Amino acid sequence: MTLNQLHEIHTFKDRFRNLFSHMPSVMFSSSGKVMQMNDAAEAALGITRKELIGKTFFKAGCRVIDDNGRKLTTQQLPWNQAFAQKIVIPGVVTGLILPDGRYKWQQSISMPLFKNERANNSAIISIFSDITKHKQSQAQFMQYQKMEAIGSLASGLAHDFNNILTSILSAAQLLLIDLKGTSFQDCEPLKDIEAVALRGAELAKQLLLLSRPSAPKGKTKLNDRINDLKKIVRRTLPKNISLELNLNHNELLVSIAPTQLEQVMLNLIINARDAMPAGGMIKLHTSLVTFSETEPPPLANIKLGTYAKIDLSDTGIGIA
Repeated sequence: MTLNQLHEIHTFKDRFRNLFSHMPSVMFSSSGKVMQMNDAAEAALGITRKELIGKTFFKAGCRVIDDNGRKLTTQQLPWNQAFAQKIVIPGVVTGLILPDGRYKWQQSISMPLFKNERANNSAIISIFSDITKHKQSQAQFMQYQKMEAIGSLASGLAHDFNNILTSILSAAQLLLIDLKGTSFQDCEPLKDIEAVALRGAELAKQLLLLSRPSAPKGKTKLNDRINDLKKIVRRTLPKNISLELNLNHNELLVSIAPTQLEQVMLNLIINARDAMPAGGMIKLHTSLVTFSETEPPPLANIKLGTYAKIDLSDTGIGIA
């Protein structure tokens, strides 16, 4: 073998080693134990060599799930299937639940390494691609679609509910006209029906506003929106929880979509409610706050200027 041929072989080996070091690769034994792994695999899997070498994923305290969230057994792991079937198994999506509870999603290709011409494979190489961010974006999009569907359903129900209440309200008001001049006691049940129907119609109106999509741009009257929201929230809170509003006297025009504001406030209020199983008080306060060079904002990504601020507190358990 000439010097040129030796140089070409060494050059090829160096290139292959460099390429392989950048591919998240794990070598498994026939029993599924991790024999070797590179730095790129540590980053893709979210777990170190020290935690994995000489162990199976299960022995290292990890769980493996498929694309639908079902837990995989040892025999169902793609690298073990590649070993058992002596074939390449490409494009398998698996989720790794790490001992600390984190999720790492991968797409892998697993291929057997052959020991001799009889195809007695002695190990499996699996190359992983980290698709965790893609899976998270996919889950967020599915959640958005679900909320959009719930909003459409709520809108349809509110319309139907409003139509029913309109019929009840009309009948009650017509009967009150017919009974004009009679004693108050005879009219009292009808007036109760009218009052309840009016409250129900107002609730239907609020549900329609809540489910209606709105553009993210434009100005929203913060205090007015909170007052409207209170009418809905009051019906979701038990009687032993009071809601106290202390709203700034200024109009507080803010740049936020009304539905986005309502979603944030509903989440905060429901969390406060769940923290007070024995009852208590929720306080909501709005104010103006100005950030300047002398009084900088608490977060770096907030520009200097005047902002509307919402403070919400409760008397429940948990964080202050």
